Amino acid sequence: DGAQTLPVALRAALRDAGLKLTDPRMTDRARSDVIKVAGKVTLTSVGLAQEDVWISWRVIDPDGAEIGVVDQRNQIPKGQLDGNWGPLAALIADGAKEGILQLVEDYRQSLAEAAEN
Repeated sequence: DGAQTLPVALRAALRDAGLKLTDPRMTDRARSDVIKVAGKVTLTSVGLAQEDVWISWRVIDPDGAEIGVVDQRNQIPKGQLDGNWGPLAALIADGAKEGILQLVEDYRQSLAEAAEN
């Protein structure tokens, strides 16, 4: 159920860190201040008992250009992500949070510097 729980967990982690969020279903595509985060999970079998999980979070500016990527990678017991991700989704989101926040801050800083020049 990672497709449902992971985005919810990431939104909660970013909101708890003080980032103002919009409802993705309500976002006006014409807004010039909306930064998006898109996640992709890739699982690869490693032997009989392990899987390599790679989660890539793309941070995208309002024009659709990539601001940066936060990658997470780890080996887990095979099948651990087959069912309910539960608390694991929160741990993954918490691990990605700082990198995403840093990319957003760097992007905002570059906009502020460009506006000054």
